[in-house]
Amino acid sequence: MSASFGYTVVAFRRIGIPGRWTAVAAVIAAALPPTGTFFIFIWKDVPFVICLYLVVPTVAHLVSLREHPGWRRDRRVGRLIAALGLELLGVMLFRLNGFLVVGVAAVVLLIVLPGIRLRLTAAIVAAACVTFLLTFFVYPAVGIQKTPAWEAYSIQYADVAVGYAQRPASFTTADLQIMAQAAPLATWKATANCYDSDWTTRILDSSARSQPLSGQLNALWVRVLKRSPDLVVGARICRGSIAWSVFAGPPRVAANTTTDPTSIDPSLWGLAYRPALRDSPYRNAMRTQPLSATLNKAALFLRSLSNTPQLDWLLWRAPFWCYLSYLAVWLFARRRQNWGLLALGAVVAGQQLGVLVDVPDQLFRYMAGPIVIGIMLVPLLFTGRRPAQPSA
Repeated sequence: MSASFGYTVVAFRRIGIPGRWTAVAAVIAAALPPTGTFFIFIWKDVPFVICLYLVVPTVAHLVSLREHPGWRRDRRVGRLIAALGLELLGVMLFRLNGFLVVGVAAVVLLIVLPGIRLRLTAAIVAAACVTFLLTFFVYPAVGIQKTPAWEAYSIQYADVAVGYAQRPASFTTADLQIMAQAAPLATWKATANCYDSDWTTRILDSSARSQPLSGQLNALWVRVLKRSPDLVVGARICRGSIAWSVFAGPPRVAANTTTDPTSIDPSLWGLAYRPALRDSPYRNAMRTQPLSATLNKAALFLRSLSNTPQLDWLLWRAPFWCYLSYLAVWLFARRRQNWGLLALGAVVAGQQLGVLVDVPDQLFRYMAGPIVIGIMLVPLLFTGRRPAQPSA
């Protein structure tokens, strides 16, 4: 991530943003408690965010080359498009819903970057094909297990719970029999919460009966969608508020933003008792080892302070930074009369819409990328009409 920040300073200088401004933004992004602790947390979302973030400086570099005569034949253009394809490949590999993010971002890129659309399309399609081959052929061949059904379809199951709680009369006897086989009907109703699908997921995770019923439960979700599309769409919009709503929902329904932990849970969040970790010779290595206890205490204090509810919208929720990014990119493109610069906001739009469509909970880490990107795009708001010429 440090290398990505450094690359951004160079790439943004090519489009006329003073390097010191971008460098200051990078230091802020690295030092803030939410983003700073995020990048040292070992989790699949961190490489996902790095790949997502790298699209921005890569696009900036690519747009800067369009100002040169004969830019289409420049070898650097081909290399940057290849790099963009690799970054989008990472976005799709590290998160299950990454293809939604790439789909939206690809549309924006292809609209605002004429002249290289064929090569861009080829890079995006190649990334999608590699993802498909790895997911459906390579992973099973080497023994990588698929996501359990109760987890992969948790959002659909939560939609069913919401539909049952609000319109129980629309459920047939056959529908209720399928639900009762997975969990008691009273439990389905009690866990209906459009902000957090985990309420329903937990009961199905603890029920060994839900896994064999995944096909029937998915068919039930389709029927609920056909009968009550307004309820399903409403639940998705409600659950996706982490992507579009600047402020969190009511705390009484656990709609507050869920942040990353600052310490390692002894039970490893329920995973420590599974054979793969329980019997692992590396189990004891999964612990924090701060180099300075004093600095660690100071950092934990600042991190705890950042959880102040009044700061939640600014530090932990991304929508504010999404809208600020769109404003910054639009103003910058308008000042320069270069609408290709709108491509800088492509991945932000992709992430925002992708999460809105498919997200289980109000988790900060699902929208960490737009927060970092938003901070790095702030200098665009203050850059004048005439681009500064970088030194040789």
